[in-house]
Amino acid sequence: YCTKHPATPKKFTITTTSSAGGAITATAEYQEKTSPMIVITPEAGYTIADVLVDGASVGAVTAYTFTDINANHTVSATFADASGNVTPATEAPATEATTTTP
Repeated sequence: YCTKHPATPKKFTITTTSSAGGAITATAEYQEKTSPMIVITPEAGYTIADVLVDGASVGAVTAYTFTDINANHTVSATFADASGNVTPATEAPATEATTTTP
């Protein structure tokens, strides 16, 4: 008789970035078809300004749950201090602006 071995579940990565004033709680790798919850927590004196999942805003949420994960994802959070000042989650290197005319 023949026995089949179950396929090894695939693993996917959730990459997180956050600005000063808070943190994102997540494990780096998740098994395929799981539904991980990512927790976003501001530090004392800060509020969540925005949360981006795969580059799209989901609002100022304190948690986000992926359903049946089957791909790599990104989660980015920005936090605002009591004065409303927001620090970007990622700092892109400065580049010189150029314009072109047709």
